[in-house]
Amino acid sequence: MNWTGRRAADQRRTQQARGRRRHGYQNGPQRRNGAASPVAPSRDAIREELQQGRTSDQIAHAAVDIRTTWFIALEEEARLAGELNTIEPSAENVAWLRDDRHLRWERIAVRIYGDAGRANNARRLYEQARGAGAAKRSYTGRGRRFPDMDP
Repeated sequence: MNWTGRRAADQRRTQQARGRRRHGYQNGPQRRNGAASPVAPSRDAIREELQQGRTSDQIAHAAVDIRTTWFIALEEEARLAGELNTIEPSAENVAWLRDDRHLRWERIAVRIYGDAGRANNARRLYEQARGAGAAKRSYTGRGRRFPDMDP
């Protein structure tokens, strides 16, 4: 490698390190294949950002591991509202959270199971209450609306 190539490589490494420091991730290069995992922001830091008025989406998109950070932010958001794992997991309660409060599946799962990763279980309960295929037809007012969705 010539001198110019080494200099360019050094500049790239410096820029990567600056980006990691700026976002609070300091354990080496950020790879998507799992070889080096980023340090997720702490629950305390996420809770503090929520209290300052940032949304869970804003917090997640500022992090390297968006999905994990978003799940943690949803849990902390429900904890601050006093709703984390406080609602009985029943078909009627899931239907109420989806139809009346217009919550997305992950937010419903946090409130009934305490775990945003159990969104599929929440969908199954909704279908018990509203019939087969109801979860695909339901619409919360966010995202793309397909023709076969309920108004």
